[in-house]
Amino acid sequence: MSIPPISCSTNRTLQGILEASGAVTADLLSHDARADGSLYRASLSKSSPVEVLNQPLFNPTGGYASTIVPAAFMLILQQTLLMGAATLGGVAFEQGGQGARRRRGAAAAILGQGIAHLVLVLPGATLFLVVLPRVYGFSATAHLGDLLAMTIPFILSVSFLGQFMGMWFKRRETAVLLIIASSLPLLFFVGVSWPSRPSRTICGP
Repeated sequence: MSIPPISCSTNRTLQGILEASGAVTADLLSHDARADGSLYRASLSKSSPVEVLNQPLFNPTGGYASTIVPAAFMLILQQTLLMGAATLGGVAFEQGGQGARRRRGAAAAILGQGIAHLVLVLPGATLFLVVLPRVYGFSATAHLGDLLAMTIPFILSVSFLGQFMGMWFKRRETAVLLIIASSLPLLFFVGVSWPSRPSRTICGP
């Protein structure tokens, strides 16, 4: 029989109960000794010889926002680029028909569009992945090289997907309507809106 995961609020409630019971136990063991006296500290060390320090690793603020907002940033970046790339495919068909669509489907054109999208999206990615996490106090990597190694393939893959989707649209509005309608379901399907378990913690003296 599997035990359901403990939510963050349940974990905090349990921690508060344990702290309250520990304080009551220390008062009982100290036999009404002064809180700043040596007898009280000795009794406290008997009841809890090791001081436990909970330090969240990936959720420093310990809140719901630090779990869902970074994922929402990435979804905004993805859906915006996807809409732009797919919409341009519809624009090309409206203006040039099948001939323009075939020219956009050439390997050099696909690669050129991908590089152009990369240059345009990198400032937004820097805002979402470097600036805003530090403004809001979210967990963020300090290794910009690792971040670029993940961001550049991500942007290019979304660009190529948007170009592929744009090959099927005859009107520019179709891409916007379809991708906007899929944004909210995507947010729920990936699971970030309900974390399956609380943030991991490290304990030490």
